[in-house]
Amino acid sequence: MRDDTIWAQATAPGESERAVVRVSGPDAFAVVGAQLDGAVPARRAAVDVRLRIGAHGLPVLLLTMPGPRSFTGEDVAELHVPGSPRLVQRIGMALEASGARPAAPGEFVRRAWEHGRLDLAEVEAVFALIHAESAADASRALRTLRGDVGAELDACRAALLDARALLEAGLDFEAGETGEVDPAAWRGLLERARDRLGALAVQLPRGRRGGGVLLWGAANAGKSSLCNALAGRPAMLVSDRHGTTRDVVGVEVGDGVVLFDAPGDLVDPDAAVDRAALAQRRELGALCAGALWVLDPTVEAAHAPPGVGAPALLAVVATHADLAPLAPLPAAAAGLPVFRVGSPSGLGIPALRAFLARFAGAGGAPGHAEAGRGESIVGAARAAVEAALAGARTGAPPEALALELGDAIDRLDGLRARSVPEELLERIFGRFCLGK
Repeated sequence: MRDDTIWAQATAPGESERAVVRVSGPDAFAVVGAQLDGAVPARRAAVDVRLRIGAHGLPVLLLTMPGPRSFTGEDVAELHVPGSPRLVQRIGMALEASGARPAAPGEFVRRAWEHGRLDLAEVEAVFALIHAESAADASRALRTLRGDVGAELDACRAALLDARALLEAGLDFEAGETGEVDPAAWRGLLERARDRLGALAVQLPRGRRGGGVLLWGAANAGKSSLCNALAGRPAMLVSDRHGTTRDVVGVEVGDGVVLFDAPGDLVDPDAAVDRAALAQRRELGALCAGALWVLDPTVEAAHAPPGVGAPALLAVVATHADLAPLAPLPAAAAGLPVFRVGSPSGLGIPALRAFLARFAGAGGAPGHAEAGRGESIVGAARAAVEAALAGARTGAPPEALALELGDAIDRLDGLRARSVPEELLERIFGRFCLGK
């Protein structure tokens, strides 16, 4: 279990009517309370409060959700504030000064899993619901979150346990002896379980190929401006100050492409928050389908290429092309497509956008439905049950049939398990965007 307190913007980044800043952890109420004029209710409540911003304070809505009956199972506080990126950034800096740290991608959902508020099937359903592209996708995800899928999984597992118990009970008796178990008893259970698993598999949330495209480069190379230009809107905060981007933020830029703007390389990342931000970039890099190496050719001709933890390089993007001529590129860029862009003027942006659209169309970026993890696991469990039934028809030894049933039960247990390898957990939760 985690013993620290985290924060993130829970709504999409960029300008909007309303933004939600979410805080979770043992000190959530104290951390938020330090920013308010007045006490934080220690009960489930929605109250109007004033942030200590401006001469008279900024009126905002505060929601408090004490653990363990919150989404994460911890104390959770949400500040509903005007949707100004600079305001959210200012609130985040204040929360960090009071003891919270930026959340990693998917960390709120992971804490819900760690506290038993969700099982892994429900975690996958949350991801599927966030990325639902149709009413059918959303409906499948909601069925899982309502508990319908969990109840059906439990019923199928119980039937398989009963069938294996009957099968193994018959191992102690010869044919015709008192105590012999009629194979029809367990075959009927298996046939019904097989059919239920088949029906369940098609009702589970569909998956999306992991990936997206990571913007990689030095601090102040122009990554956030490039992201805004490709998105056609001010999705990211832009500043001349190094280190403005502290989080990894995904932005849809059209044609099925998601760009991840991330902190840039710093000459001396001595602050703990800088090191944490770069660690987030490394974690996400392992999950991305590719990266754009963003260079400012006026100052970065010798800048090192992405290193360990980076996805495969798709292209080099030389920024500020409308302000300065293209300087020689590093040797590591040899053989890669090169795009010269000027984000403020739009120079080169259409060509780069078309390149990314072709990459997405080839299946390299998110947006293409495929079998989700839950669907694959249930399908494999059903295949094991079918193998046991086929073995029974051909006279396979009962011990072999019991092994097939054990495999099916183990697979269903894995879908709702509490004990999961850390590497798998990182892959599952690392696909989520920040604030989820």
